[in-house]
Amino acid sequence: MPFGVFYETGIWLFNLFLWLLAPFSEKIRTMLRGRARTVEIIKNFRKKNPEAIVVWFHAASAGEFEQALPVIKILKDKQPGICVAVSFFSPSGYELRHKHPLLDVAFYLPADLISNDVVLIRSLNPAALVLVKYEFWYNLLRACHRFDTPVVSICCILKKEKFRSWPSSILMKNSLPLIWHFFVQNVETSRLLTEAGMMNFTLNGDTRVDRVLEIKDNHPGLPWLEEWKGDHKLMVIGSAWAEDVLFLHDFLQHAVVEAHGLWRVLIAPHEISGSHFEHLRHALQLPFEYFSDWEQNRSDTDILMLNTQGMLSGTYRYADAAWIGGAFKTGLHNILEAAVYGIPVGFGPLYQKFQEACDLTELGLAKSFSVSSGVWEFFQAGTEDPLAAENYRRMAELYFDRQKGASEGIVAYLSDLLFPNEKI
Repeated sequence: MPFGVFYETGIWLFNLFLWLLAPFSEKIRTMLRGRARTVEIIKNFRKKNPEAIVVWFHAASAGEFEQALPVIKILKDKQPGICVAVSFFSPSGYELRHKHPLLDVAFYLPADLISNDVVLIRSLNPAALVLVKYEFWYNLLRACHRFDTPVVSICCILKKEKFRSWPSSILMKNSLPLIWHFFVQNVETSRLLTEAGMMNFTLNGDTRVDRVLEIKDNHPGLPWLEEWKGDHKLMVIGSAWAEDVLFLHDFLQHAVVEAHGLWRVLIAPHEISGSHFEHLRHALQLPFEYFSDWEQNRSDTDILMLNTQGMLSGTYRYADAAWIGGAFKTGLHNILEAAVYGIPVGFGPLYQKFQEACDLTELGLAKSFSVSSGVWEFFQAGTEDPLAAENYRRMAELYFDRQKGASEGIVAYLSDLLFPNEKI
């Protein structure tokens, strides 16, 4: 069976599976409802902007969007006439970010059936498609090739297992040659592309470094958090799942109860939903207040749980230490937002797929834990010893200074691609 037929059949079956699961999952229902409106959204956008040059970014979820955002910002600063379209696969990305002011249109990526992709590209008529990290949808790439739409992969990370295991190896073999250029995050990805016979890549790092440096330099601050922290040490548990809170229970018990409020703890859940909060509450088993309630009475609680969106990245500037969630469950969330402040950062065992986590662990700026013993000692040592604290700050400054600038390189390439006769 030709790969295209095999792939199309697989996507059709996967889409059918989603429809069968939809009655039992609000997240899937949200995604399917969103997909049904995609073509309508694009046609309405094109009706209002018939002549616009559109650069289309595809981000699987919120994390990938954060990687695209610095590129989008620089591109629009240098060429205000460009329109930016962003597609999302996950509801957690679309629902959180589709109204971002830098976006001209946002939509759900439909099921990767060739008929859907042809309609999508004909309707949107993009000047280029930018894929973030490792979203390689074969039919989408085929449709772009058919319509001579350039495809660029940014912040790309590839693992050798993808080239050696079936069926991902077949997908890589057929998909990657359809991409015009790769901007890769690490040497391993460069080596894998070279071994596959592709030299159309640039090693330039992670655009999120530019993003977190911008937040660090320009965030207006959170006076309420500075006030609540006071003279205490502050631990921020970012993108928290119940598994993270349960794992940290002994640390929290010691830091807040047995040490008589030596630490204050801010918990930022990964998802803002009733069931997620309920799971966190059962895992915590300690007194706390939701931020919205605390904001009304400003009590002296030692543990706050954020129940609003959009605050997390700004909280780390006040933290003495951070724990980043997800590495017991779905995979580690963004650790750069915390590490940029030169504080000790901890997380669970599932981090090997994340280059930044590997880098920061090797440098001693972050540490992975699979058992809870040692967590208290790690954070105490990094916050009590002035020499250790200064070393964290110095090493973080060196690391981020070396990594910055990836976004500028990508924009320079897109500029040459889209506007070969002018400089932007």
